[in-house]
Amino acid sequence: MISVNDLSKCYRIYEKPSDRIKQSLFGRWKTYFTEFWPLRNITFQLGPGDVVGVIGPNGSGKSTLLQLITGILEPTEGTVVTEGKIAALLELGAGFNPEFTGHENLMINAALLGLSKEAIEEKYDAIVEFADIGEFLHQPVKTYSSGMYVRLAFSISAHVDADILIIDEALAVGDAGFQFKCLARIDELIKRGTTVLLVSHDQQVVKTYCTSAIYLNKGRVMFHGKTEMALEQYLQDVMEVQRNQLGKVEVKESRSGDAYVFGSEHGSIESVEMIVNGLHQDYCRHGDRVVFRIKANVRESVSEPRLMLVVRDSNGYNLFSYDNLHAEQPIARGETGDIEAEIGFDCLLRDGEFSATVRLDQHHGNLQFSLVEKQVNAYNFSVIYEKRSFGAMVDLHGSFGQKVTSN
Repeated sequence: MISVNDLSKCYRIYEKPSDRIKQSLFGRWKTYFTEFWPLRNITFQLGPGDVVGVIGPNGSGKSTLLQLITGILEPTEGTVVTEGKIAALLELGAGFNPEFTGHENLMINAALLGLSKEAIEEKYDAIVEFADIGEFLHQPVKTYSSGMYVRLAFSISAHVDADILIIDEALAVGDAGFQFKCLARIDELIKRGTTVLLVSHDQQVVKTYCTSAIYLNKGRVMFHGKTEMALEQYLQDVMEVQRNQLGKVEVKESRSGDAYVFGSEHGSIESVEMIVNGLHQDYCRHGDRVVFRIKANVRESVSEPRLMLVVRDSNGYNLFSYDNLHAEQPIARGETGDIEAEIGFDCLLRDGEFSATVRLDQHHGNLQFSLVEKQVNAYNFSVIYEKRSFGAMVDLHGSFGQKVTSN
C-alpha cells in the first residue's frame, strides 16, 4: 500500500530575505543558503492491513514524512508510491476555510477525499453524529475551539472508507470521551483491513494498536520493527541524552536472541530462567507459583545493585513488577561480583502470551537509579487457563454475594 524508497527532503535556509535575491542572481558563483535535511534516506514498505506507529522526539521528521506520503510536499530525493485512497488527518483543521461553516467544510473536504455527492449524502448523518458539535455545525469554523476542529476533521477522514488512514497527533487534542470514540473507530477500521500510519507521543496507544513502529531521530530511521522494541530504543536514547548531560554512564545496545539488550560496562545479566513446580518451562497454568531465576554480574563500582523483574502482556503493558528493594533485601554478591537471585509470584493472569523484562541498576539512594543492564523480552512464556476465561488480564479473586428478600 505504501512504498518509500531512499526518501529525502531538503530545505534551503536563508539568513535574510536579500540572500534569496542574491542566490537567484549570483548563485552560479556563490551559495547564499545553508541546507537543512529533515529527512535523509528513508526506506520502508507497508502492506494492506499494516498498522504502523511513527515515533521520535520533536523535530525528528515525523510530520514531514507524513506530508511527503500524502503528497503535500515533494521529495528532494527518492520516491513514494501509494496504492488506494488516502485519508489524512495532519495539521489541525488543514484544508478548512475559516469563513465557511462546518457543514460547508464537511461537504468540500469529503469531496476532496474522493466521496461522490451520493456517498456524502449517505454518510452525512454518521459524520455529523460522530463529530458531535451540535449547532456549531452551521457556524463558521473560525469560531470553533481546537477540540471542535479536530472532531469534525477526524470524523470526515474516518468515514471516507479509505484504504490508507494517516493520523498525525490529532487525537491528543480531543477530550477523553472523543479520544475513546476515535480509538474505537480506528479499531473498527483496522479490523476492516485499513492500512494505518499513526504519529503519536502516547506510548500506550502505539503499543495497543500498532503491529510495528518506525523510530525516527534527526531525520533518519533508527529502528523499524516490533513496536515494543522501537519504543524501548527511543526511551533509552532519551535517557542516554539525559545521562550524558549529567555526566553519567554511556549506554550501548545490542541484540541477544529475542531479547533487546541495553547496558553499560559496569555489569551484565547472564541468564534468565523460569521455574514452575521445580521444572524449567516456558509455560505455566493459571494459579501456578512461578519463579524467575536470574544470574548477573556487577563490578565493584556498583555498590548497591537493584534487580527488577517486569511482566508484560503482548501489547507491552506492565502487569507486574518486583525487585529487591520492594522485598527490603540488599543483594548479596560473590567475590567476583556474581549475583544469583529468584523473583517469584502467583500467576493469576488470564490465558495468553507474556514476556519478562529484567533490569539491573545501581541504586544511588532516594529512589534514584542509573542503568547497568536491561533485557527487554528476556523470557517469553505462555499462560494456560483451562477452567474458564474472564474479561480482564488479572484475576484478583473477587467474590459475589446476594441477599434475597421475600414479600
